[in-house]
Amino acid sequence: MHDNSIGTIPQGLRQPLLTVFDTAASSRNLGDQIIMDAVRNQLRLCAPEAFCVTIPTHDFVGKEGRALFEESAAAVVGGTNLLSSAVKQYNQWKVSWRDTLWLKNVILLGVGWWQYQGQPDFWTRTFLRRVLHHDFPHSLRDGYTLNQLGQAGFANAMNTSCVTLWEFDQERQSAIPSMRAESVVTTLTDYKPAPADDRALLELLKARYAKVYLWLQGSRDHAYLERLEMQGIEVVGPQLSAYDDLLSSSLSLDYVGTRLHAGIRAMKHARRSIIIGVDNRAMEIGADVGLNVFQRGNAMDRLAELIDSDLATRLNLPWHNIAAWRAALRKELGLSATVPAIAPPSP
Repeated sequence: MHDNSIGTIPQGLRQPLLTVFDTAASSRNLGDQIIMDAVRNQLRLCAPEAFCVTIPTHDFVGKEGRALFEESAAAVVGGTNLLSSAVKQYNQWKVSWRDTLWLKNVILLGVGWWQYQGQPDFWTRTFLRRVLHHDFPHSLRDGYTLNQLGQAGFANAMNTSCVTLWEFDQERQSAIPSMRAESVVTTLTDYKPAPADDRALLELLKARYAKVYLWLQGSRDHAYLERLEMQGIEVVGPQLSAYDDLLSSSLSLDYVGTRLHAGIRAMKHARRSIIIGVDNRAMEIGADVGLNVFQRGNAMDRLAELIDSDLATRLNLPWHNIAAWRAALRKELGLSATVPAIAPPSP
C-alpha cells in the first residue's frame, strides 16, 4: 500500500548510513528527477531509520564522496539506463578503472539496460563483477535487463519493474480514469527524433483534445519542437514542479507522449496515460506489467482508437520480488525485519 505520510520514527533505533547514487545529478533529462524522487520515497518507506547521503553517477566521485561510501553500511544506485554491453564505448556511470579498486558491493534498484544490445563484452563483465554486490538480489527494471545481467554472470537479480511504479497498488490504479479527458499533455524526445511521426502525433492530439500542452522534459526538447514548426501547442516550463502544477490542477487532463517517466508521473496524479514507446524502456516495461504503451511508427488511426476507448490502468507488478528486495536491504543495513511505523505528520 502507498503511504505519503512524513513524520517521526521511534527513538533508540540504529541509524545506518546509506549511500544513494544520484542518477539525476548532472543530467539533462528531468525524467531522472522523477526516478530519484521515487527512489528516495521507497528507501524512506523501506528503511526510515537510515541516513541517506548522495553521490553522483553522471560525474566522477571525489574524495568526500568516497569517504561517505566507505563509511556506509550499504550503497544503492537507483533507476535509469545505467547498464550497457560495452562500457568502454558507452557508460552513463562515470567510474574509472582505478575507482573499481574501492567501489564494491553496489546494490541495483530498478536499473535498466541502455538499449537493445548484444551480450556484455569482457570489459563490461569485469567492470560489473568488480562493482556490483555478488549476493544481494539486485532489482532490475525489466526482463530484458535481467537476461543481459545474467549473461554478465549475475544470477542474483530479479525483475521488480521500475521503482517509479512501486506505489501503484490496486487503490491507486483504480483512481485513474479510463475515459478520455478534455485536454492532454504530451512530450517529445529530443534524442530519439522522428519528425514525421512526432508531427502526426501532435496533429492527432490537436484533433482529439480541446487543448494540447507540451512539457519540456529534456534540455533540447524545445529546440526539437521548433524544428517541427507546430502551432497551437502550449508549452509547460522545463521544471518538474511546473509539470506537477499542471498535473495537480483542476483540468480534465490525459497524458499521451513519448517520455516514459512523464507518463508515470501523470499516473501518480491520477491521470490516464498512454506512453508512446520509442526505445526498449517503455516497450519492455509495458510487456512485463501491462503499462499502456503504443509503439511509435504504428498507424495513427490505431492510436486514435486507443485514445477514444475505455482504457483502464491495470498493472501486474511483481510484488513478491519487490518485498524480497526491501527485506534484503533491511538485512544488509543490519536492521530488524519489521519496518517501523512512520508517525503521521503533526496537525
